[in-house]
Amino acid sequence: MASFSCVDLHAQGLTLVLPDRDEFAPMLEDIRRRNSIANPDGPPFPREPIPDDLTFSAILVNHSEKPVAALAIKWDFEETGGQRYSHQSVNTLGRQFLVPPGIPADRAGIPGFWNTILPGSKRLLIESKIFGDNTDVRAPRSDEVWRGGGIGSSGRSRRSADPARFQSVELVLDGVFFSDGEFLGPNEMHLWEDVFYESQVKLEAARIAAKGEGNARSAEEIVREVNRYTGPPPDPGTPPVSSREMVTTEDFRKWHRSQLARQISFVAEHQGDDGVVKMLLSWLETPSPELRRPSAAQ
Repeated sequence: MASFSCVDLHAQGLTLVLPDRDEFAPMLEDIRRRNSIANPDGPPFPREPIPDDLTFSAILVNHSEKPVAALAIKWDFEETGGQRYSHQSVNTLGRQFLVPPGIPADRAGIPGFWNTILPGSKRLLIESKIFGDNTDVRAPRSDEVWRGGGIGSSGRSRRSADPARFQSVELVLDGVFFSDGEFLGPNEMHLWEDVFYESQVKLEAARIAAKGEGNARSAEEIVREVNRYTGPPPDPGTPPVSSREMVTTEDFRKWHRSQLARQISFVAEHQGDDGVVKMLLSWLETPSPELRRPSAAQ
């Protein structure tokens, strides 16, 4: 039987509970029950059933006082023959709390409830899948009831790993962003750089627009200046940054500049240059939180 261990951030309020712990079974039962019942106040899409084989799984519990907005999780496998490999999973459903245009905490509403992990809430982790929602700590308030349409599920189901193949498996909580911008974790998967440089790129573009407006430049001139900063949009089908463990800071800057260029191109096509300038300036009106990482070079 493979040994199964975890590295969490317990001291900072984020605990991973493994199947051999007494509290795992009742927590799992609560998540299964909630997952099997359609919530009329939640997103109207079928929930993926929880697999039966939970040999390599864990339950994340948020014991902190702040909602979690993004997670980076890494599973390290060592086969009986000595071969080692990792499976990585990044969940940034609450990214809108971290990057411009940002969502003020007092207007979090639907995304604040359905796209974060609230204090006291728990999630079942099975490789790339996360099961559970915040109804285990409270019901959604009236402004948090889902009123939009359905959303599709992305990602492929994975066949459960055969425990006999492995000598050891380790689950690492590699990175966590709280909704107030604080980041914790080893950061081998560079979640910090991904979010930080998206925020920096967007804020710089917004500053260029604000400076241009202050100098009474036309919307066309401002957009042209912003486009010089971002560079051209990426070609269709261009993949995102490669292996998260191998990328550099400049890779993230280039990637987010190209993505912003794509966004600007889309807005310009549908709303004109005036629409682009209006969008960029709005990012300074409702700034995202200060992103901070203890004792880290940025």
